[in-house]
Order: sequence, then structure tokens, then C-alpha cells
Amino acid sequence: MTLKDIIVIVVIIFLTLTNVSVIEELTSSRYSTNVFPSLQCANKSISDFRMKRLISKTGSMRPYIYGNDILLTVEYDPNVPLVLGDVVGASNRLHRIVSISTKQGYFRMKGDNNNVIDSKKYFFNETDYVVCGVLRGTE
Repeated sequence: MTLKDIIVIVVIIFLTLTNVSVIEELTSSRYSTNVFPSLQCANKSISDFRMKRLISKTGSMRPYIYGNDILLTVEYDPNVPLVLGDVVGASNRLHRIVSISTKQGYFRMKGDNNNVIDSKKYFFNETDYVVCGVLRGTE
């Protein structure tokens, strides 16, 4: 069984249990429950994944990501849509996407542990990578 097969199975099980469609835009009240791998992570071979050690220890992404965690990431592919709930690295910021304006070509992010949405609008071409998984560090 390949990584692609496992990701597809996990996504199907998640969608079945939560009755959520990937195609539909999730409401802001549901975005934080999107912990299944991004569409960006599908159809990738193991050599496409990169490991990044989290440097910042602000705690803005707790409880999903802690300091010293290792992130399993893929490079952003502009041909695959980002969806609400994706955790992305853009402009030296690692947060979760909470709103998307496809017509204007930008998205907004928020740390899971933050009370407010980031003030900056991030354009799709500013996206560096997408988080596909987290290996828990020592913290």
C-alpha cells in the first residue's frame, strides 16, 4: 500500500464520518476541524515530502503544532487548490487558512491558538509549502 493509498483512505473515512465535502467551502466554524491532509499532499511520492523543524516557539498553532515538532511538508503547487483548514507556510508565517478569495487571488490565515485573524492578506504566489503531517517533538 502506497502513501497515496493511505491518504485517500484516511480522507474517505474522515469525509464519511463528518459528512463534509472537500469541494464545498467549509464554514469558519468548521475550519479548525480540517486535520486531514491537504489536497496538496495527494498524489505525491515519498521523495516529494520534506521535513522542517519548527523554529518559532510562539505557540500560535497549539495544540496542532508545538515548538520542536517536525513538519512533513510539500512544496506549494499552484495547480492544486488550497482549501479552508490547510496549514501553510507563507511569507515566513505558519498558520491555518481561514478564508479564501479565489477571485482576488488571496487567502487569510490565523494561528489555532490566536484570537484574531492575521491582518495580512496572503496571495497564492506567496505560499512556500503546505503541511501534510506533524511529527511530535520533545516539547
